[in-house]
Amino acid sequence: MKEETLSCPDGFQRGEDAYQKGDYATAFHEWRLLAKDGLAAAQYNLGVMYQKGQGVPQDYKTAVKWYRLAAEQGYACAQYNLGVMYQKGLGVPQNYKTAVKWYRLAAEQGYALPSTIWV
Repeated sequence: MKEETLSCPDGFQRGEDAYQKGDYATAFHEWRLLAKDGLAAAQYNLGVMYQKGQGVPQDYKTAVKWYRLAAEQGYACAQYNLGVMYQKGLGVPQNYKTAVKWYRLAAEQGYALPSTIWV
């Protein structure tokens, strides 16, 4: 789920370890505190959890909220996932122009977009 954790707080790694074990409640607890403090990687991870319904009820609008917070900080994975949400109309009105905006921002950072993105 993460891009880079070398400079992240200990709670981030505890959340990552818990997530990998399927302990979503602990992962959510660790990452929520960090996400509220503005850590983009934690915000992105909460977006993933809400999008997939892992340890929380599936909620696309809340996923978009967390993805947007991370994306606006330049977090490429969040930019890509926000593009997906706009492309598919998950938690937001479907908007291809906005999807392309977020995909382009992610790609400009070297995030590899799948070749099947518009299939």
